[in-house]
Amino acid sequence: IRIKVAREAHPVSTFGPSSLPFQLLAQTIRQIYKDVVVVPGVFIANTDTRWYLNFTSSLYRFIPTVITPDDLTRYHGNNERVSISHYHQAVNFYYRVMRNADLAIQQAPSTSPPHSQEL
Repeated sequence: IRIKVAREAHPVSTFGPSSLPFQLLAQTIRQIYKDVVVVPGVFIANTDTRWYLNFTSSLYRFIPTVITPDDLTRYHGNNERVSISHYHQAVNFYYRVMRNADLAIQQAPSTSPPHSQEL
């Protein structure tokens, strides 16, 4: 058996109580899905996050909907789509994550916003 590495693995994003980006994600998940435990996991698929590797080291591959077996038949094929209810869930999640990030920036002791030099 010969193993060939096609691509180098992307760095692991920080997680846990001291990781502010992970805590922001976990907070938002708990706002939408009450009483869940948020833990890091392994995601082996390649995603569009590879295009953001030079922008941030905090890349979390998370889908903000509950995926059913029926949903899987609509991914990566003809007529690829998400259900209307999943679309609403995703919009709600991203709205909340942006609001939570904005609140975190307002409450931070720093005088300049993150990435202010990048714009």
